[in-house]
Amino acid sequence: MLGFLDEPRPGARAALEELRSLGLSARILSGDHAGAVARAAAELGIEEQRAELLPEDKCRELEAWGAEGARILMVGDGVNDAPALAAAHVGIAMGGGADVALQAADGALLQDQPERLPSLLRLARRSMAIVRSNLIWAFAYNVCALPLAAGLFEPFGLYARPEWAAAAMAGSSLLVVSNSLRLRWIDLSA
Repeated sequence: MLGFLDEPRPGARAALEELRSLGLSARILSGDHAGAVARAAAELGIEEQRAELLPEDKCRELEAWGAEGARILMVGDGVNDAPALAAAHVGIAMGGGADVALQAADGALLQDQPERLPSLLRLARRSMAIVRSNLIWAFAYNVCALPLAAGLFEPFGLYARPEWAAAAMAGSSLLVVSNSLRLRWIDLSA
């Protein structure tokens, strides 16, 4: 009798603990035998797992969690993970995985290093915060500047000369770009 086991990737347990500290919960969806999945879940500190799933079963699980209001980040690397990677809110394929998984996912970790997932999540969250602040700035600027540029305040002696309006627009664009460049200096480990 021969037995084969997939060992968890080095760094997977530490990555999961860090992801939990960021507010995520982890579950395993696998097509593997229930005993192997239970062993891997125990090694990784994951309480909830599903084993012996077909690709469509994984998609049904994701749909059920989504119906409960969960936002789903799916990480996978195999052919059987591809439909679930595509169905998740965000699908991340692991480097070294099947090409179909890489194509189905929204993004990929090019190296087979799960410990990079928390940094990826931090970068995504910071990016969205900066996008939101840029949208707020652009909206506020345009709410103030457009009526002024259209001459609505001219009866009150307020108007924008064309060169001032052009300089203000350039300044607004520089502010948005400078705000976005802050991503270059963020610490992804904290």
